[in-house]
Amino acid sequence: GLGRWQLFLPSQIPLGPLMLRTDASAEDCAAYLDGLLAALPGYAWTISLLKQDPAYCLSLNATGGARGEWLCYGTTVSIAVNGSFSEYWESRSKNLRAKMRKLLGRLDQAFVRENGASATVNDVEEAGWKGRRGTAIAKGNVQGVFYRKVLEGFANSGDGRVFQLRLNGRVIASQLAVQEKGVLVLLKTAHDESYASHSPGRTLDYLMLQHLFEEGQLRMIEYYTNASTEDVRWSTSQRDIYHFNYFRSPLLRSAAKAARRVRHATPGWASCVAINDSLTPFGIS
Repeated sequence: GLGRWQLFLPSQIPLGPLMLRTDASAEDCAAYLDGLLAALPGYAWTISLLKQDPAYCLSLNATGGARGEWLCYGTTVSIAVNGSFSEYWESRSKNLRAKMRKLLGRLDQAFVRENGASATVNDVEEAGWKGRRGTAIAKGNVQGVFYRKVLEGFANSGDGRVFQLRLNGRVIASQLAVQEKGVLVLLKTAHDESYASHSPGRTLDYLMLQHLFEEGQLRMIEYYTNASTEDVRWSTSQRDIYHFNYFRSPLLRSAAKAARRVRHATPGWASCVAINDSLTPFGIS
């Protein structure tokens, strides 16, 4: 947008890469951003630092005073791998534990009845809604090439993980993940839609967590998702991922907020007031 700059984020990245001194104060951060605005081509009036995670990024909340703006992008969840799986599971809600007992029992019954061929995560995704929308991992598409390279890179150091739920040899759910320094990050999940009534993705989560607690190599599991109510029920902690907008002046910040209010109040104006689109680039994807 005219005069508006923001971090470039590839579609798969859950965090905005931002390099700042770890001992930088709020005043230091404002000075750095002022220098960046001055160095950018043309008249740069705002810069947006997207997808900042307070657990791993320097806090920008106090930066800029009247020129800074904090916008919530979404809530992510994590699970601390402390103690035993039994202790973790007993701390979950009674309803969640009862639901999983039913799902595991239903899967045991299906195991007796069914038989099928083996599948890969590519097959599982391509057969479902992700395949129909063109966002599935496939051997030849951009998503497939990206995840293959990521997993190969981490696998070379023993840190690439693939978890699968099989029913009589057939993969009905799959989870791709990578780990480093005791933190496991979940990358991609897929399930066979013909088994949707069995909630294979949640069943895989249960069995995967049981295995990881028993393995004892991790301290944290990061989901990096726009958490649903169900996700929160599984988690031990939650936090907001945020966007941070920094403006050249308090007046420009006020104008941006006013334009955003107008657009939200009268959606039909969006096509008339073109500047609105450049003022509000955010939203949950």
